[in-house]
Amino acid sequence: MRDPKAGSPGDLSIAGPMLAGEAFAGGLVDEVHLFLLPITIGSGKAVMPRDGVHRLRLTDTARYEDGTVRLSYRVIN
Repeated sequence: MRDPKAGSPGDLSIAGPMLAGEAFAGGLVDEVHLFLLPITIGSGKAVMPRDGVHRLRLTDTARYEDGTVRLSYRVIN
């Protein structure tokens, strides 16, 4: 993965475990924002890549009227 941060004027957002895995492996991730929704599906794709361990420090939380919760983390690897 080329460094998309180099040509970006601001923050970049990515989604999906495969792309996130590539970004983590390339050292491009410095923050993680997870949104938890008040529903269950029963199956699906992993939120984070399954290979590798990434230490995170909680920096912020937010709760919304519909029950959604945002968890913001800083990568501390």
